[in-house]
Amino acid sequence: MGRSATSVFLTVAGALLMAGCANPQLDQAMAARQALVGMPEAQLVSCAGVPVRTHTDGVMDFMTFRTDRVESRVSLGASASTGGRVGFGGGFSVPLDAQTRYSSCEATVTLGDGVVQQVTYNTATGSGTGRFAQCAPIFRTCLDSIAAMR
Repeated sequence: MGRSATSVFLTVAGALLMAGCANPQLDQAMAARQALVGMPEAQLVSCAGVPVRTHTDGVMDFMTFRTDRVESRVSLGASASTGGRVGFGGGFSVPLDAQTRYSSCEATVTLGDGVVQQVTYNTATGSGTGRFAQCAPIFRTCLDSIAAMR
């Protein structure tokens, strides 16, 4: 392989690896932080729903939206054994493994003069920016309505 062919191969391989690591929910949550800026309060409530908390400091208004999610998985495995020198002996067991995962996100929207100024996320679970993927459902409808307007 020549030098330019190797370069192209490495570029394509790198792009494929990055695509394999893509997280659409994280991308959506991060896009909402920018896309909602400038949105009027009435439109925000129309697409995101009624906030769970509101606060005002006299200058700015704050609206908090929340999503909670519980995922349960049950794994079922089976094993059997037989053996014995004379005659027949055996056993059978069915191990059951259950896992429950809880995730939540609060999105606080700062409003000034009746329009969105900033969106911040707070999560109780996860670490790094990847944890914000669990925030995507909060503003999914808002992003859909913004895309429909374009």
